[in-house]
Amino acid sequence: DARLRQHDRQHAVLETVVEEDVAERGRDERPEAVVDEHRDALEIADAVRSNRHARRMLDGEYEKEIAWMSEGRACGARLDVLGSDFVTDLKTTSSAQPDWFMRNGARMGYHAQLDWYRLGATLATGRPIERAFIVAVEPEYPYVVTTFAIPGRTLDKARGLWRSWWERLRMCEASNT
Repeated sequence: DARLRQHDRQHAVLETVVEEDVAERGRDERPEAVVDEHRDALEIADAVRSNRHARRMLDGEYEKEIAWMSEGRACGARLDVLGSDFVTDLKTTSSAQPDWFMRNGARMGYHAQLDWYRLGATLATGRPIERAFIVAVEPEYPYVVTTFAIPGRTLDKARGLWRSWWERLRMCEASNT
């Protein structure tokens, strides 16, 4: 009964969002395509919420905008989730298979991104943000969800990576390149 009420609420929200989205996009977009896109998003969200590990990693403020200063530079981010002592990034991926995702995530620098977010959230909130998580979900049925807790030693190593990017940025700015 509660699930049915939740389902009805979601579809009422879906109809409203689709109407607004179609109005924003103009008449060039087919309303059915927009409906399908939003329906897929709801199904993906249901899959993520039904994963007990993901639910814990999503317990916080969603799409939280933060701002902080680093070495005299204004920085900012929009965090997928800011929890009491953690940040979580939600990633869609062609494969949530753990070995593949970890290799791809390392190549994409997800660990460095999360450490940067962790630093920013600590500076922006004034409280220590010590943990970082990723919730990976495949955007195709059956919407496989895999969760990752990024170990502290990985985040510490990641700091060296984003610091090298930071230094490269500063060098490029100094040389105007």
